[in-house]
Amino acid sequence: MRKFRILFSLCGIFLSFCLIFFGVYCTTFVQYNVTGSVMYEPPKPKVTITKIASNTTTINTNLALDPNTPYPLNYSLEIPQGKRSEISLSLSSELENYARMFIRYNPTGHSGVKVNASSLYLKGSNIYKIYIDNSSQSVNLSELGIYILYDEQPSLFHNDNGYVYVELGTLMMDNASENNYQNEYIKWRLIGTGTQGSSNYKRFTNGTVIPTTGIGVFVLDSNTLIKRPSDNLPLTNVVYNNSYNSTNHSESGWTSIKVNDYATSTIREYLNGMNVYKNCNIIDWQWASIDTTSHYSNMYTDFNIDTEHDDLFNSIIGRTLSDLYSQMYGSPNGGSVTFPNALSSGDAFYRSSHKDKFWLLSYKEAETLFANDEARKWPSDSPQFYWLRSPNNETGRIEHNVTTLGNVGTIGDNLYMDHNVRPAMLISF
Repeated sequence: MRKFRILFSLCGIFLSFCLIFFGVYCTTFVQYNVTGSVMYEPPKPKVTITKIASNTTTINTNLALDPNTPYPLNYSLEIPQGKRSEISLSLSSELENYARMFIRYNPTGHSGVKVNASSLYLKGSNIYKIYIDNSSQSVNLSELGIYILYDEQPSLFHNDNGYVYVELGTLMMDNASENNYQNEYIKWRLIGTGTQGSSNYKRFTNGTVIPTTGIGVFVLDSNTLIKRPSDNLPLTNVVYNNSYNSTNHSESGWTSIKVNDYATSTIREYLNGMNVYKNCNIIDWQWASIDTTSHYSNMYTDFNIDTEHDDLFNSIIGRTLSDLYSQMYGSPNGGSVTFPNALSSGDAFYRSSHKDKFWLLSYKEAETLFANDEARKWPSDSPQFYWLRSPNNETGRIEHNVTTLGNVGTIGDNLYMDHNVRPAMLISF
């Protein structure tokens, strides 16, 4: 009898082990074999879309985003024909560090629809905006195949094989593009470094290390022309004429301003957020005609720069007009150019104390901040002429530029020439 009790006890112990093993096996089976891959509890969402709104419709939602997982915006919002529609996403973030929002656009056959988005570094609650230009029939947001994503740990500064750059602004994506699924951020390349309060920048040479102190000179480096063929002659030159240049040029006394004064140029206005018409004809040094139905915009709009929320934009160090003029002379050594006396009063945008976030390189900066002509060429895929801010002289109608060969034109070109614009900016490290 005692032997049977011992055997029974051993059988009970064996059965207990079997049950434990079976339980572990079942748990393992559930976790690993239901779908043929490892199943795991998804991380707690860190970014949530709480509201989607257009000019006419508001949709409350609770769409949680995971990093690098696209979420389609399949919502019923009408996108009318013939105007730019703004879609606002109200976002709530639990991130301790910044996240970066971006979009992908999956073409769905709607010709004439272009989609872009502001570049946003997100922390806490914020607004992310998507802009849709629709020249075809009215469509619904759910038809356009727009996906929203975010990167959990973005970096403001990037280093790619000795190429240090930042990304500011995005390009319009349309369903005729070959890069619909790409994040078409606009790159700005580091070419010079310096210290706060000094305009004597030195060429950046150590591309393997991102600087941690001082300030950097960044120039537009994406193969993105501000002069776009579809705009005919969008931003032709630095010509001034108080009849057509801008509605802000109505103050008395402005007729004494010279045609090559950078302070009043349409280029400067465009680069710093002031709308200008970009489809003009030039005859005898004046605006002969202007198409008021044509492209009327500024760089902030065209490049989708979020001036309210983009931390990179808000970290740009502005340069005063007096500083820009002090380094503007047309020679490798620089030197000052006389600031127009007619701007001593009036709109603050045209005074010497105004700080420009974006500006054109001077003759000196173009000569000294690039290693050679090859480095100065832009865009890299098909080099073009692009303007500098330095006049050939203070009273003439000639402005210096960089040629297709990458050299700085020692004589320059007439202001009516259809050249490109390559802006620069200062960023603190």
